Amino acid sequence: MPTKEDIDNWLKAIGKNRKWLAEKCLVQPGQCYNWFAVNGKIPKKKLLLIKSWMEEQTQEVVCIDLPDLDSRGKMEVRLDYETQLKVEKEALRLGMELSAYCTEAVEWCCSQPDIGARLAARLAAKRAAMPAPDTALDIPTTFTGTGTHLQNPKTAPKPDIAQDKPSPQ
Repeated sequence: MPTKEDIDNWLKAIGKNRKWLAEKCLVQPGQCYNWFAVNGKIPKKKLLLIKSWMEEQTQEVVCIDLPDLDSRGKMEVRLDYETQLKVEKEALRLGMELSAYCTEAVEWCCSQPDIGARLAARLAAKRAAMPAPDTALDIPTTFTGTGTHLQNPKTAPKPDIAQDKPSPQ
């Protein structure tokens, strides 16, 4: 059964709140808020309903075939420009190559017991908020990485902080 924390994470991932949950459960918002109090308990029937809604979100994720065995150990990652900059800066801050940083992030995600449900809920929320088909989308930046090679922090390139600051006029 999902915990209160699981339900809160799910609500956050799908962009909903406890008031919405109360409406969906056909109870007053105050009653729903009481369920999440320290000593509050979610009634078994409502918990089963919530669990089924959470599972529906997970089932909505589109399944794809695994890549050919020849491409195992390699992964293409598509990020928008701003996100890639953030990832690159964090990798540099830690003195890691970009591919090593991304590998560590993916390995960490795989170690999280509820990552599938959380990711499914997030994907469903993104799908619900997708722009109309005629809206121009940002073209993602793509990079391919392999392995987990750590750089020596003493010899790793330092980010050029001057790029982030406007030039004096």
